[in-house]
Amino acid sequence: MKLSISPDFRHSMDWLHTWLGIGLGMVLFVIFWTGTLTVFDKEIDQWMKPELRIPAQQDVALDPFLPSIAAELDPAQGSEFWLSPPQPRVPAIRVFYEDHEGHGHEAMYDPRTGEQLDLTDSHAGSDFFFPFHYMLHIPGIAGYWIVGIAGFGMLVLTVSGLFIHRKIFQDFFTFRPKRKPGRASLDFHNLTAMIALPFHILIPLSGLFVFASTYFPWALAVPYEGNLRGMNAEMAGYEELAVIPSGQALPTPLRVDRYMDRAAQAWALEEGASTSAADWVGLFNYGDENAYILVERYFPNDRVSIGPHQMTFDPNTEAMLDRFDPKPIHSATNWLEGLHWIQFDHWTLRWLYFLAGLSGCAMIGSGLVYWMQARIRRDAVNSTGVRILRAMTVGATAGIICASAAFLIANRVIPKVIELNVHRHDLEIWVFFTVWLLSFGHASLRGKAAWREQSYAIALLAAGGLMSNWLTTGDHVFASLSNGLFAIAGVDCVLMIGGAVSLLAGFQLKRSAHTGQRSNGPIDLEDAITSPAEG
Repeated sequence: MKLSISPDFRHSMDWLHTWLGIGLGMVLFVIFWTGTLTVFDKEIDQWMKPELRIPAQQDVALDPFLPSIAAELDPAQGSEFWLSPPQPRVPAIRVFYEDHEGHGHEAMYDPRTGEQLDLTDSHAGSDFFFPFHYMLHIPGIAGYWIVGIAGFGMLVLTVSGLFIHRKIFQDFFTFRPKRKPGRASLDFHNLTAMIALPFHILIPLSGLFVFASTYFPWALAVPYEGNLRGMNAEMAGYEELAVIPSGQALPTPLRVDRYMDRAAQAWALEEGASTSAADWVGLFNYGDENAYILVERYFPNDRVSIGPHQMTFDPNTEAMLDRFDPKPIHSATNWLEGLHWIQFDHWTLRWLYFLAGLSGCAMIGSGLVYWMQARIRRDAVNSTGVRILRAMTVGATAGIICASAAFLIANRVIPKVIELNVHRHDLEIWVFFTVWLLSFGHASLRGKAAWREQSYAIALLAAGGLMSNWLTTGDHVFASLSNGLFAIAGVDCVLMIGGAVSLLAGFQLKRSAHTGQRSNGPIDLEDAITSPAEG
């Protein structure tokens, strides 16, 4: 029996794909772009916080630093006190603790000297691009819902796109750059959609799973009858040993290395010598007689799955009090979360994620431009609606790339210490949004020329990022490579390549415009790639 799709159904999918793409495409581009950047959020942190430019250290013991760190930070007795040894992507000793007023704080220490790092006040990649990806820097829950609706729309767009084409494999694996520009553009849209199709399905799907408890909090609360503490105990294990502090001081100083070694040996015995060691060690009821030590790791054997594997020890008797490993259903959700958050130390897979994210940006951007113009009547090309839609498209695509590069430049140009009644990291964010807003205004004034001019702007800003890093830190690409600062060299190389591609794109658009002027009048990106008859 031969299965076929009726023309009416295909037409309805075409209509859905077109208008849903136009309605959500700009938000999806922003989400994909910031998500692509967060693949290397820790590396961006090192670039924007030069104090973290520390050559990788291996097998750093925490015990020699623990007394001086605890004395300097003075965490409250009976509080939580967390430490993390240097990791490949975070080369400093990280500390999280609670003060005497119950407020949480973070500090980082140089593993070579034990001195606290006076970090540049910047949200950088982990605290700006990373949360921007899933909440768009919108306060409250509104940003989460906008991203969730866009993620669901992405799944609908992917499925409807598969139904539109009569010859799926032929259409999706065909790229004819020498054909008419409109045909070549549609081929490019199809190719970038298909080449990373599993990524385009799994990323929004896993994102919806990650924030399922945010969208539907009652779904998890009902089975536990509202006891969220009990739910966390079963899901993460933290609350199973919620021992009440005695109020009496711990008679002996705490040591953590021996317990981290015991946990690592136990995991290695079960999983092989190549298994990963602990990511964190937590001192619960710090300084109290009822203190206990929790050793935790999130990425065993560098797997995709993210989730706590924990061993808890009594520092008084050195006995293991408890062990927690994710249960099967929890392991499944941990795999989906790890698939989305991409925090594992697997460089090949990380670069594939980055390239797949860029392919998603290219797919969305080319689709926006193609379908916008392919569905607009030629005699309405200068209407108010077209100008608004064009300005929004340019600002949402080229504009946010300009804003991201300006964010990096602001980080290097703004002095580390400022005499203003404002946080330094807020100034960087203001620069980001100011440049982004200006890109919309520029696009509304310059029309089709905005594509070419903002391509030049991206190239100029990328060069500015390179120069500002070199002039303020001395770390140009070759210096970074020679000093083992591969994260810094990587960010600089991406800036160079991105700037070069944008410059070539600007030249190509300029040449297309001149060719159009010599023939039938002005031509630019939209005219160069669209022809309703070809759609």
